Amino acid sequence: MKFETFKPGRWQQRLQYKSFEPVPVDHDWQWEDSQINVLLEAANRALGELNITDPTAQTLIKELIRLKILTEITGQERDRVYVFGAYLDLFGPET
Repeated sequence: MKFETFKPGRWQQRLQYKSFEPVPVDHDWQWEDSQINVLLEAANRALGELNITDPTAQTLIKELIRLKILTEITGQERDRVYVFGAYLDLFGPET
């Protein structure tokens, strides 16, 4: 699947609200911009160096939500999925 043309999901009209329904992302990904490889490698190294505990990770996630950097999109108590709010905003409510 081409990264540049990927649609992350769509907004569904519900009775009194809209919900975002993400699509599965278990694809073989391809992209034309080689800079993405560099960024992914850097992100993987940084994650490996974090070496943080679960309570610390939970605190960080709560803070990122408070700052509106992350948005939780499943509405579940367990197995939650988060997206970067600014990333989701790029696709607008009509996606």
